Amino acid sequence: MSNERYDDWFDEAFDEAFDEAFDRAASRSSLPTNNESKRQSWQQVKLQIERTNKKKQRFRRFQLAGVIAASMMLGAFVFSQPSITQALSPIYQQIVDWGDGITGQIFGKKEPVDTSKALTAPPPDLAPSSGQESTDQVPEAVIVESNDVPFTDTDESLTESQKRVLFKIPEIGYTPEGFKFHEATGIAESEQAPLLDLHLQYKNADDKFFYIDLIDMSAERAISMGGEVIGTLTLQSGEKAYLTETNLRFMHDNDSILVNISGFFSKDEFVKIANSIH
Repeated sequence: MSNERYDDWFDEAFDEAFDEAFDRAASRSSLPTNNESKRQSWQQVKLQIERTNKKKQRFRRFQLAGVIAASMMLGAFVFSQPSITQALSPIYQQIVDWGDGITGQIFGKKEPVDTSKALTAPPPDLAPSSGQESTDQVPEAVIVESNDVPFTDTDESLTESQKRVLFKIPEIGYTPEGFKFHEATGIAESEQAPLLDLHLQYKNADDKFFYIDLIDMSAERAISMGGEVIGTLTLQSGEKAYLTETNLRFMHDNDSILVNISGFFSKDEFVKIANSIH
């Protein structure tokens, strides 16, 4: 039988009937052999059958492991390979697993490969010898001080924010009941430098917050975000959105902005907020 359940039933039936079969065979046999010798012979037969069954079980496990491995390979291909969202906008959206239960996503632009540079190390006979100094010395690491300037805007119309960001701030047409705009924050390299990211905060009467991050993706950037993706869906705009327990993420405005909505909402509430962003 090829069905594993029936094989298990057969094994159980064989074990239960073994002693009964031996007694019947021993009583009917006319050979001058004592019962202990007969039992040893039966034990050898049973051992051979058990070895055969174990081989069958190992083969079944091997088959099952093959199916699982194939499924994992398919899952890795479906969920881990970059997917180009638009031909004219080389944005990739990649779900990653960093191990130890840590998962997340990477959003970024495809960087062109510089074919003028070698992609692999030179062969040993062309590599600099240990006694010969290389002409390309690696400079020593230095600490570069950054002087980031925080930015805060409490104007609900986001007039000041629009002056600082590199993208057109979309309109947020819906917020969950009780939540109102609180402030927008960002960080710039200087007082005059533009903002690449805008962090919108919404608060209710109980001082609970939810957030909408607007991240500029026009430059050659790669944005990493944590959280296990538990589902994907398609918004009214046609964009693909990724849902975690506390976030909904998607590309917006021809892939020029990455939108990340954070809060403790149901899937339907996340979708309402996302579909209202124009």
